[in-house]
Amino acid sequence: QTDEPHLSATTTIVEVLKELPKVSLVNSCLKKLKFHLASFDMVVKERTTATAITEGMWGFEHTKACFRDDIIPFVKALKELFTLIDQCLIDEVTEVQNVFKQMELTVAQHCGEKNKFQNKIENVLQENDRLLTQALSVDIVNLVLYDNVNV
Repeated sequence: QTDEPHLSATTTIVEVLKELPKVSLVNSCLKKLKFHLASFDMVVKERTTATAITEGMWGFEHTKACFRDDIIPFVKALKELFTLIDQCLIDEVTEVQNVFKQMELTVAQHCGEKNKFQNKIENVLQENDRLLTQALSVDIVNLVLYDNVNV
């Protein structure tokens, strides 16, 4: 009987996080992206709206300066943000895959333990049936002998 597993000894407690750590990082990156897109929209409107003073005087130098000072840095920052978001998402997916693999291994292990435990229960029940049959046989033999002695 010492070979039988105890339920408390085989119970596994798994910690479940409310939120994956990388999710908040992705959210902050998306907020930065939204901020940059809004500020870029303002810059484009400001730089491309002609006023009475600048109308007709815009040319290659103005366009070049606008690209150099505003658009190119914005595109670089945007590219960096997308790269960071991409890496965060890859890290998050990898972490989720690892958690699922760990859960699958735990489930497989517990299924094996459950099957072993069910086999042991089946063996105990069979042994119980055998002992019950033997006890009934002994009782019947005793009854027959007692009846023969009393006759």
